[in-house]
Amino acid sequence: MNSNLPKTVQTIRRCGGILHDFPRAVLAVRGPDRVRFLHNVMSHDIKGLPTGQARLAGLLDRQGKIVFTALVHACEEELLLETIPEEMEKVRRSLERYLVSDRVEFAEVTGEYKIIALHGPAIPDLLETLWPGLFPASSLQSKAAVASSGIRRIARWDLLRLPGFHLWVAPEAAVELQKSLAGHGNRLGIVETNWDAFEVLRIEAGAPWPGHELCESVILNELGSEEFVSFTKGCFIGQEIVARIKYRGHPPRLLTGFLLEGKEPASPGRPVRTTDSAQEVGVVTSSCFSPALKQPIALGFLQYGRSETTFQVPTPQGDCRATVTALPFV
Repeated sequence: MNSNLPKTVQTIRRCGGILHDFPRAVLAVRGPDRVRFLHNVMSHDIKGLPTGQARLAGLLDRQGKIVFTALVHACEEELLLETIPEEMEKVRRSLERYLVSDRVEFAEVTGEYKIIALHGPAIPDLLETLWPGLFPASSLQSKAAVASSGIRRIARWDLLRLPGFHLWVAPEAAVELQKSLAGHGNRLGIVETNWDAFEVLRIEAGAPWPGHELCESVILNELGSEEFVSFTKGCFIGQEIVARIKYRGHPPRLLTGFLLEGKEPASPGRPVRTTDSAQEVGVVTSSCFSPALKQPIALGFLQYGRSETTFQVPTPQGDCRATVTALPFV
């Protein structure tokens, strides 16, 4: 582990951090039928999404498993789907599969933006100092912004359980804007950071992420949260299974937090077993050393209804005790 990482994470939690190149990809969905089309195929209510708001949603398969998830931004003349770069091609291909007669067009617009992510308690003060009144007051607000700074869109997303703002910036303006943010942020104790620190804070927050907790082996109900779904919007792909699990049964597994003994986190994909190693009852999806808790932690999926609170997980140092804990960790 980077020796400076714990200090950086603690500084972000106390003041804030700036991640200059947040790895996101953006797909524009355009055309007169764009809202109806996405509403019919995706798991959340797109028709009820007001302009200037954003909403997490997923495309599921017929078994209720996640094909992809995205943060959907409602704009005046288009919907913007924000996802991770590794899944952009799958997002586009999966949506095109369901496009028959709807008047909808897709355009990848990732290259039009450079996304700067700012998270932490002091970030609102920093942004208010630089651009008074420009920034959303609550999470999952998203609005276009015409500013001399080169900011094209501002999205608030408190995904780390800290105030979080993502600036979508014209690429040619990014360098000067980064310098300005860093210079002013330094006076508030805000630090420039990297993906490693963001990942630690994400896991501490218990936030599921594409490629880890949000993937094709996971049934939507297993997240234990309804932030990706509306049960009142009507039909969508996979709705029958997801609704049946909610109202008549339970998911096979649930997203769970584990406190690990020792000094080493567990690798994603490692099994969670009963303490006697007789039975595999879950899987680790994300793990890190938590500076806040001063011990390794892990996110993973655990069989529904297990009465035990202690299990074991293989780590580089050997099998270690894994104790179930409530999410978020911090």
